[in-house]
Amino acid sequence: DVLAMADLKLPAAEDRKLSKLLDLNGEGPLNSRQKSELTRLMRLHDESMIKKSLGWSEAVRRKLRKPPKP
Repeated sequence: DVLAMADLKLPAAEDRKLSKLLDLNGEGPLNSRQKSELTRLMRLHDESMIKKSLGWSEAVRRKLRKPPKP
């Protein structure tokens, strides 16, 4: 379970949606539906990064993984 958390990623389809919405946002204003979806996906991304960080921390603590190089 710890290693699964350390390797956590957004599902590919959601990652593609997030990238597309971020690109569109850089080109100009998003409509309300796009803004809502971007917010939802950013929240998922942030939550997954927190879980991944916790997984890595625990994996290193348990000596299941070596610390990443800076």
